[in-house]
Amino acid sequence: MNYKTVIAALFVAMLALIGAAGAAEVSYDLSGIPDSPVEDTEYTIPVTIVGDDVDGYSLKALYDADAAYVSFDNTGDATVGGKPGQKKVVGTEATTFDLLVTPFSNVTITLVSELSVNGTITQNSTEIAFEFGAEPTEEPTEEPTEEPTEEP
Repeated sequence: MNYKTVIAALFVAMLALIGAAGAAEVSYDLSGIPDSPVEDTEYTIPVTIVGDDVDGYSLKALYDADAAYVSFDNTGDATVGGKPGQKKVVGTEATTFDLLVTPFSNVTITLVSELSVNGTITQNSTEIAFEFGAEPTEEPTEEPTEEPTEEP
């Protein structure tokens, strides 16, 4: 083989690896989280892991345990574990499940995902912030003003 053939073969192999890695991903549906979340209200974040070539995954949620309660739901055969401030789900194939978050105060949930695709592990991190809006203030009431009257 000559030099150009070797380079072309390496290029094709790299494209195949990039294509395989791009075929699997973790996505989060954040549409159920309002701009101003409400304290002590549970929010559901659907998590989808897609890809025919996924042979393992883990998703870890890191957060301040005093600021939120976090759990996983509908995980099927996946293993769920964790401790205060950290929850983790581990599975072996593409799936969909729910991440349940109940914020008690302003909190940022850091989601760290690891996907194993054909023996190659990729890691990604996503942050979801729950920030409570300021309490609405009463609008000041204007006292009626009297129009000056002209004296004759």
